[in-house]
Amino acid sequence: MFTYDQIFANKKNILFVMAHPDDILVYYAALVNKLVKDKKNIYVLTVSNGARGSQKNIISEEELAKKRLDEEIAALKFLGVPKENAHSLNYKDGELESNYKLIGEVTKLIRKYKTDVVCTHEPTGIYLETYKKDGFFVQHRDHRKVAEAVVDSAYPFSRDRSFFPEHAKEGIEPHTVYDIVLTDEAKYNF
Repeated sequence: MFTYDQIFANKKNILFVMAHPDDILVYYAALVNKLVKDKKNIYVLTVSNGARGSQKNIISEEELAKKRLDEEIAALKFLGVPKENAHSLNYKDGELESNYKLIGEVTKLIRKYKTDVVCTHEPTGIYLETYKKDGFFVQHRDHRKVAEAVVDSAYPFSRDRSFFPEHAKEGIEPHTVYDIVLTDEAKYNF
């Protein structure tokens, strides 16, 4: 286990890559708040639109997606993250894949922002035991797929020029990520 200072001291650019619009707040709100207070540059990439993230179908998927993305932007603004630092790929909720396209999109932002630390979901846990009385937690598929893509993007894709050479044509050069921070999914059993 590493301390905040061990991970973030002398780091400037932090990218959070999350599956759904509410994930940044569920898993990382306190960290984002601390990083903003420490004058770090915070960037957020939300991969899906969150349109299917409701147990009740009271509103349409389109309305829910807009509502969730608007709420995320408002919450990030409250935490001190500028709107222009928040990005959404608008993928369909529940249909994410860790594929070359997604890896390329994440890699592009890592390179563009010269990301020092990437924060995302935990990629390996599917079925996790938890401290809650119901005894288990199944990690959302979208979380796993996003995390896989992020880890691959951090190494080797963002570092090596031969991956996504088209980025250089846009003035976006390869970049080495110093650290990856992963959530502890088992602590969040809803």
